[in-house]
Amino acid sequence: MMIQAVIFDMDGLMLDTERLTQRLRRQATEEMGIPYRDLIERIMGRSETEVRRVFLEEFGPDYPFDAVKERIRQLRREYLAGSPVPVKPGLFALLEYLKKEGEGRLILPMCVTSAYKFFGYKLGKNYKRLSFRRILKYTMNRTYWESMRF
Repeated sequence: MMIQAVIFDMDGLMLDTERLTQRLRRQATEEMGIPYRDLIERIMGRSETEVRRVFLEEFGPDYPFDAVKERIRQLRREYLAGSPVPVKPGLFALLEYLKKEGEGRLILPMCVTSAYKFFGYKLGKNYKRLSFRRILKYTMNRTYWESMRF
């Protein structure tokens, strides 16, 4: 069977944004005189609210979360002005494989950004407000919802 579609999540799957952000977080906190702690395992894939909670738990209520976040943004802009975002190992080999399997056509990945993740999260949190028809339309797990029939 020929591959007809491939969906990728760019942030952290295609692009190595976690390591870049951690490096920039280390730089930002060191510049601000704040000890750096590697909390990647606790914050990866979490919402900003959850990340804030983790940092305040780790460092206390006076931790300047917003100031650190803003400095990371500045550092990221500076980095991206002169360097590309690092890609995950194996990405180009995978794209070449998909091109080959697509009989010479590059199957363009659909890049799902954090905004779409947020949209999906909000839909999930508010599913009771959606009609059953809408849930079935947007879900990635149709079998689950068909068994729920509420």
